Amino acid sequence: RPLLPPDARPSTVVLLGLLFAAALSLAYTAAPTHEALTSLVKHGKLLVVPACLMLLQTLGQARTALAIHLSVQSAVLLMSIALGLGWEAPFLRADRNAVATVFSSYLDQSIMTAGLAAMAWHLRPTVAPCWRPLLALLAVAAVANVLLQLPGRTGQVAAMAVVALAVFWGTPVRWRLASVAAPLALAASAALLSPQFGQRMAQGWAEAVSHQQQGPVQTSSGMRLLMWESAARSIAQQPLTGHGVGAWSVEYPRHNQGRDQQYSGRGGNPHQEFLHWGVSLGLPGMALLLTWLLLLARTATAMQPPYGRATLSLLAVLTSSALFNSILFDDLIGDYFCVMLGVLLACGTRAPGASTLPASAPSAADPPRSPPGRASASRAYSAS
Repeated sequence: RPLLPPDARPSTVVLLGLLFAAALSLAYTAAPTHEALTSLVKHGKLLVVPACLMLLQTLGQARTALAIHLSVQSAVLLMSIALGLGWEAPFLRADRNAVATVFSSYLDQSIMTAGLAAMAWHLRPTVAPCWRPLLALLAVAAVANVLLQLPGRTGQVAAMAVVALAVFWGTPVRWRLASVAAPLALAASAALLSPQFGQRMAQGWAEAVSHQQQGPVQTSSGMRLLMWESAARSIAQQPLTGHGVGAWSVEYPRHNQGRDQQYSGRGGNPHQEFLHWGVSLGLPGMALLLTWLLLLARTATAMQPPYGRATLSLLAVLTSSALFNSILFDDLIGDYFCVMLGVLLACGTRAPGASTLPASAPSAADPPRSPPGRASASRAYSAS
């Protein structure tokens, strides 16, 4: 058995290239040495993805890791629902930043819960029939918890992306175009059922509008817009090489025009994963990050549908979250995504009859062929 599945090798090569470029940028980074090294180490967590693939050598090992995560995350979900309904938990910290938050902030918890919904829904065919209704109920409860109880707007966008993909895959081909309305209907329903959801979305819009006014910026959405504008100016100055790993701490104070009086920018991030890499490595860094994510998605499409769709949904959660946060750079939520992507990819690539990406494209004279085991797996998934 190969240490690293063949399907995962292209993405691993690109990832190593991305991190190697970040290491080389230490030679010219604008950041102080200790900040540059700290940023490089935090970027290094991306290696957890191929590490999980190498460590989880059998489907049983990968499924055990997945079951442990789903069990613990389900317990967190139940506690969050109970807290949102008024349950008092004296053993939890009193300084939580939302009523329904259990341990982390509502931002991290809402994103992780959206990921739980994706995995619970799409992995139903991989368990015994008696457990499938429970996983379906778990997925529905997770989406409801994110939209109705947790105030994290990023998590709410991620949850709607999960629902959109689930509806798209579950709709007959001739009706799939109409399925794109599912997120809009879900958002409208959430606004009617939860005043908090509507208020948070309206607040975000008001903050974005107020950002256009000159003066100090002290709102969440306004701060993000200011950071994105500062990052874009920084990238425009060095589009080919960037300013080096960790340079955000130096570049942000130079470009925010003194409007940020709440954050210094030192040790922080621009709250956008692609722009973060752009400041560090320029446009090539952004392209390498996007290529890595696309190759992970390509690997997922070659896996059996339950694992492949769960992985694609988690990638959708990651990508939608990365548009509003430096999601992979963060020590907590970044670790979550790296571990769970590695575990899901290990499940899909270690499953019996798992499909393998072709080494070369077939010629026009060759009839189309399904990878080994793919057709039977797809029929089994559809029948379930």
